Amino acid sequence: MSAEFSNIHPPRPRERSAIASLIFGLLCVSVVIMIPKLMHGAKVRRASETLHSLITIRQVQAQFEAKNSRFATLKELAESGLLDQKYAGGTVVGGYVYSSSDISEKTYCVHAVRTDAAVSNYDFVVCEDGIIRFVDSKTPGVVKRGEGAPLGGTENK
Repeated sequence: MSAEFSNIHPPRPRERSAIASLIFGLLCVSVVIMIPKLMHGAKVRRASETLHSLITIRQVQAQFEAKNSRFATLKELAESGLLDQKYAGGTVVGGYVYSSSDISEKTYCVHAVRTDAAVSNYDFVVCEDGIIRFVDSKTPGVVKRGEGAPLGGTENK
């Protein structure tokens, strides 16, 4: 049996070094290819989570308005127990900061602004019409009432 394996020798140090370099090179190429895909996936996930939060906030605003005959600030919604406090304090939630504006008996807007461009490509607003609007931009910014493209299927139903 030893005669069958007599021609097999372990790789020489120079061959081991070449093999290790090849493996390392392949790993580096794989990482370079995967990083943009992973980052894009994270951006999409954060934007999706933000949309779900805005839909919830829209529903909570409708509940508050039905009970109080007016809309509320995010702070009032949180104090009433209808909304998680994290949205009212100006803290970062999933890479976004939420704020409210134009609050009255008949109007409201809730804005979701990225903390930086690495978070996502989108900033959002939802107002009393129930339509979530977004702006695709390299730099984060507040989307004001009537600005941005409407996100299809988000109208109040």
